[in-house]
Amino acid sequence: KFLLHEVCFKTENKATQDFVKKDMSKVLNIGFVPETSGNWQQLLMDAGFTIVYISTGDVDILNPKSLIKDEGVLGFANIVSNIVSQPYLRSRMWATRKAISTHSSELGHIAIVASKTSKPSHSSDQE
Repeated sequence: KFLLHEVCFKTENKATQDFVKKDMSKVLNIGFVPETSGNWQQLLMDAGFTIVYISTGDVDILNPKSLIKDEGVLGFANIVSNIVSQPYLRSRMWATRKAISTHSSELGHIAIVASKTSKPSHSSDQE
């Protein structure tokens, strides 16, 4: 079995996706390349996986409740300590949180459980 947990686009609008990709890439200082839910599923199926379960929702990172849930109290305390003691990290965290909030209507998360099938499905073979 395989678990994918990623950021996904809630919108199919390519211009909006391009704008969000550019903005988030600039803020995060990485290539930010989320996919739509359908594209994530297709990528897995093309790689030979069968989709078992899908869950989607809002992006809920960098807020205290979700950090405690994900990292535990000690992990959260360590994150807070790092943010307080490292100005660069603090400014990046605030910028990231602001960008995610700005794009909350276009971005969400997706979790997919998939299992490997015997043969990859190639969408180009099905045309």
